[in-house]
Amino acid sequence: LKVLRCDFIAQCRLFDKVAMEHTRLMQRSACGITSVSFLRRSNTNFVCMLDEKMERRIHDTGHVLFSEGDIGKDIFFLARGRVAVRRCVEVTDMPPIPSHIQPLDDRPVHQELSAGSWFGELAALGFQPLRSATVTCETVCDIRVVNSAMLVGLLEEYPREADQFYELAASRGCPFRLPDVALQEVAAFRGYSALFVEKLASEMSRQITFKGQLIQEENAIQDKLHVLLQGSVSLEAEGEHIVDIEATTVLGDLSVVQPNIRNPLTVRSRNVCSFMIATAARVAQLLTDLPADLIQFREAAEANREDLRSLLLQQFHKPPQIDPGGQPTPPTPPTPVGCVLPKLDITQAPPPVGQDTTKPMAHWLNASQVFRESDSRFKQVLAGNMEKVIFFADQVILQEGD
Repeated sequence: LKVLRCDFIAQCRLFDKVAMEHTRLMQRSACGITSVSFLRRSNTNFVCMLDEKMERRIHDTGHVLFSEGDIGKDIFFLARGRVAVRRCVEVTDMPPIPSHIQPLDDRPVHQELSAGSWFGELAALGFQPLRSATVTCETVCDIRVVNSAMLVGLLEEYPREADQFYELAASRGCPFRLPDVALQEVAAFRGYSALFVEKLASEMSRQITFKGQLIQEENAIQDKLHVLLQGSVSLEAEGEHIVDIEATTVLGDLSVVQPNIRNPLTVRSRNVCSFMIATAARVAQLLTDLPADLIQFREAAEANREDLRSLLLQQFHKPPQIDPGGQPTPPTPPTPVGCVLPKLDITQAPPPVGQDTTKPMAHWLNASQVFRESDSRFKQVLAGNMEKVIFFADQVILQEGD
């Protein structure tokens, strides 16, 4: 059959289809995730729920599950068959742009995995920035796949199970070490009294998050103070990426001085992160007896909010995106948004021919149902006299009697 395959590739595909169908029929008798060694100590309910969430896939010989340098999103369990692991270089941390990737056939087989193997979690959970190897099916394979976001959600329900993945990462050359950083060493807490920092440190607990894990949700009540000690987080507004922030930094400080305030942004881990957290109410209680620290904390929180306001304005004023049809589309605004109209200059002339008029505000007006039938010159003048202003939750936009 191997000789025939060389001369009759298309005809021999029939055998591959038969093999894949037979593998599909035998899925019930394939190796289950209970055979994975590092899951044997796990909670039974956690393992059962993980098994239910995993997608069943059958892949043909030669199928590439993922390539070296890819962004990791899925984790794999090999229920039946064999896969080959190939690497260009022996590293545990891939460069951001893997320009040295070689053709698959030229790479030596670094390792061969058989039924019962679990792989792909290092990049998917954030222990590595990118895939460190290419994995290819050597036979027809029965694969179980779970998305990293789904696994992270499950780990939030069973937080003790995260230890199994830390140990697995360590066994594969990516140990996660908690940062040896005291709260007094964090730049954001310099200038506060030693008493406040000491009391705050005693109230805080450790939290470790995986890539993609939700830290704060947009528009939800903000009730915790997070101090990021290790890793980086992504800030999003209405699903759009705003900026990435590296450790060390403070998140949620405004909730201490403004109880029940809502999160203006969504915060997610970009990799494995280490936090110290405390409830906003408890931090506020500590500050009641320390007026000087309270004033400094309030000023810092307000300054951080103004920095955030500037970031949102920068995002709004980015060049418009172009859709597949070639038409510019207005950027999605962060929530909440307000527009302040100063006194209109109706003598303003229309822009010269050829001048770029694709400003964010102009696109807003063109996309608005209200101004659909309006004169184009009117919309140009109106857009030129409008200013973008960011309003956060609970801020007054209009005051009765003004």
